[in-house]
Amino acid sequence: MHGLKKLLRIVFAVAGLLSIAALGLTVFGPWTSQALALFRMSWYSYLVQALMAIAVVGLLVNLAQGIFSRKHDSVVIDSLEGGQIVITRDAIASQAAHIIEADGTCTAQDVRVSAKRKGHVKVAIKVLPHASVDVVGKGQSLHEQLVRDLSALCGNHLESVSLEFLQPETATDLVQEASYEPVYEEPAYEASYEQAQLAPAADPVVEPAVVQAATADNPTMIIEPSVPAPVAGQEEA
Repeated sequence: MHGLKKLLRIVFAVAGLLSIAALGLTVFGPWTSQALALFRMSWYSYLVQALMAIAVVGLLVNLAQGIFSRKHDSVVIDSLEGGQIVITRDAIASQAAHIIEADGTCTAQDVRVSAKRKGHVKVAIKVLPHASVDVVGKGQSLHEQLVRDLSALCGNHLESVSLEFLQPETATDLVQEASYEPVYEEPAYEASYEQAQLAPAADPVVEPAVVQAATADNPTMIIEPSVPAPVAGQEEA
């Protein structure tokens, strides 16, 4: 219905502008003689008359709407025996602004509540963040809270809730990157060949050697430590 009304208003406006232009060219401008000559053609004359008729109808409709239509400042929530439960649009707008500004991060810049006397309520809010916010996350949480609280306020008459985020007062970074400090490890240096030669030689491991194997007559086995072989490059003092 809203789209049809918008289309009709556009048609009325275009018809009015074209008819005014067709009549005005016959009086003003350098083409007055040509404009008058066009009116001698029957199809052009009928076309201008049709445009004028459409413009007149549109003006009459707008005039009637302006005279007889009334702006409803309250909405009937429920009807009871002997009375009605009514809420004003200002009360709905005040509650919506309170929800937006509850946590102190945003301000309700403009709250518009449109509703008929017994129709559905539509709420449109312009939100002004104090700093850059996550619009998706913040918008979803605010929308859920608005729908929940305004439904409790308006009942089943709440039709839609729209949020429009404006430019924040202060632009800040939304994602804080974690500080990264590279850790430098000192490389393990291997000893040079000369240092390896100067280092004292480790004591050789002495392994026991069997000197006499055990026999049936002598079950005892004599074990003596073996003498380590001399290391190359070392001589006895």
